[in-house]
Amino acid sequence: MRIAVGGIATESCTFSPLPTRFDDFNIVRGAALLERYPFLSDYPDVEFVPLLHASALPGGSVEAAAYDRLKSETLDLLRAAGDLDGVYFDMHGAMNVQGRDDAEGDWITTVRALVGDKPLLAGSFDLHGNITQREVDALNILTAFRTAPHIDYEETRARAVKLLVECSRAGSRPQIARVAIPVALPGE
Repeated sequence: MRIAVGGIATESCTFSPLPTRFDDFNIVRGAALLERYPFLSDYPDVEFVPLLHASALPGGSVEAAAYDRLKSETLDLLRAAGDLDGVYFDMHGAMNVQGRDDAEGDWITTVRALVGDKPLLAGSFDLHGNITQREVDALNILTAFRTAPHIDYEETRARAVKLLVECSRAGSRPQIARVAIPVALPGE
């Protein structure tokens, strides 16, 4: 079994006049990316293929050129990866890209279009991520933090990968349902 690992995570404030630039991202690639997830060693029979993970501190909207550069590199790495049984996305869910709507939805649906319908896609998100119908339609598995402050980030990521591996082994295709309710709640 081969599962690609990567993602992008930042929390954007559209009221900030200071954009998040490419150099604001901490980008992890290769073996260093896989070391970020110690629970991957629970699956010695799975080959985890590192893509990239880019994270930035909360700030202003991401510059479109920075987003495009990170997305392009991820897609190039996916093309080079060959056949995959799944893709795990380590996301945040509250990113805004200048001049764009639904950046995470764009990221995930573009990957889905590239890898096709066969591989399962799983993602982990912050509990106050803005989960869109686009993301739900493209993902098979979604997990989110359950605590604020976030003391369960590793457990959340591990849960997403565990579900991805177990469902791939079983040949099951989970479905996600999104129900929008007309209620405004505080983020935490």
